[in-house]
Amino acid sequence: MPHEPFMLGSLEVVPLCDGWAPLPLDDEAPGHDVDWDEERTRFPWAFPPDDATSWAWHVHAFLIRHPDGPVLVDTGIGGLGRPPYDVAGRLEDELATIEVSPESVQHV
Repeated sequence: MPHEPFMLGSLEVVPLCDGWAPLPLDDEAPGHDVDWDEERTRFPWAFPPDDATSWAWHVHAFLIRHPDGPVLVDTGIGGLGRPPYDVAGRLEDELATIEVSPESVQHV
C-alpha cells in the first residue's frame, strides 16, 4: 500500500513502497555502540516484527502527478533477488493501488 501522498507546490507526490528486506544489524554501525532496543522503540517501522537481529531496508519510488501525466521517480528494485537484498519488486502493484497503469507513465 502506498504511503500518504503529499503536496510539493502544486504537484502531488505519492511515495510507493517497492519492497523491503531484513538486513543484519551487525553490519550497520561497525565500531559504534548502538542501543538497538532504544532505536527499535523510537522507530518501530524501521525493524521487522519478531526479529531482534535485523532492520527493515525499504525500497521506495515516487509518483508525481504532473499536468503532463504521471512521472515516476525511480523504477524500484525490480527482481534483484539475491541475499541480503532478497526483494521482489512490487511497483506495478503499488501503481495499480493508486489506479495508475505502467503504460500511462511517460517520464521516469
